[in-house]
Amino acid sequence: MILSDGIPKMYYGQEQHLNGTLAPYNRQPLWPTNYSTSAPLYTLTATLNKLRNHAISLSSTYVTSQSQILTTTGTSTYVARKGVNGQHIVAVLSNQGANGGAYTLNIPGAADKGTNLTEVTSCKTVVADDSGAITVDMDNGAVKVFFPTQNMAGSMLCGYDTAVVTTSSATPTSTAPPAATSKKSGARKDLSISIYLILGVLGAFSWSWV
Repeated sequence: MILSDGIPKMYYGQEQHLNGTLAPYNRQPLWPTNYSTSAPLYTLTATLNKLRNHAISLSSTYVTSQSQILTTTGTSTYVARKGVNGQHIVAVLSNQGANGGAYTLNIPGAADKGTNLTEVTSCKTVVADDSGAITVDMDNGAVKVFFPTQNMAGSMLCGYDTAVVTTSSATPTSTAPPAATSKKSGARKDLSISIYLILGVLGAFSWSWV
């Protein structure tokens, strides 16, 4: 849901594997459930949400772009791509569950040829071949989610905690000398302080008559 089109929605307690069912379990509080921030669904939700937010920060059109189905395997595996090329997410989803066996999946059109992609749940990387396809090892029904490694900076995932800062070697231009600018700024600051002092004195004087 988080990586599909539209607005993601999670039910209360879903990240803690709460079953719901009948009352009172369909409206139970979280605090007596041994709420865990290391539960599998909690960590997966946090990871996918960080990636989605990162993709949105890089491209304002991410949320409005429509997912493109890359491949399906019978009724168990679904692969979709969403976002601008180079800033896109490739999501590999399976409904086989924890009992699903191991198999290899070839995904066409995952990225431009030679593109290095990071799988954000394991932080392993894969490179798209000359046709733009990648080969993914699937097992236990686990989700696989890929993002172009060159744009992982600032995602807060897989060690990419700091954004890349590009600095220009060009000398900045200014319409006024630095000294004059500094002087004007200082004059405005002094004037503001003087006004606040005057208002403060008047305020104290008025309070003395109350």
